[in-house]
Amino acid sequence: MRPAYRNTIMGQAPYSVTDREWNAVTMIYQNPGSGVTYPVIYDAASGQVLVYPHEHPSEKVYMVPNSTMVGV
Repeated sequence: MRPAYRNTIMGQAPYSVTDREWNAVTMIYQNPGSGVTYPVIYDAASGQVLVYPHEHPSEKVYMVPNSTMVGV
């Protein structure tokens, strides 16, 4: 059985992406062994993921939607 990942809610604030402002929540998981950080920024109302970056010690990769059809 794999251990469960523990995510921590870091905060809630307005966030702009896809020409829209969202009421976003930031949740984060950090692997102490590798130093890799997995934050997720999502819309509090719909749960839609707005940004899902991977932050490695040597690089950062950000994935964001180009558009959205969520009518929240």
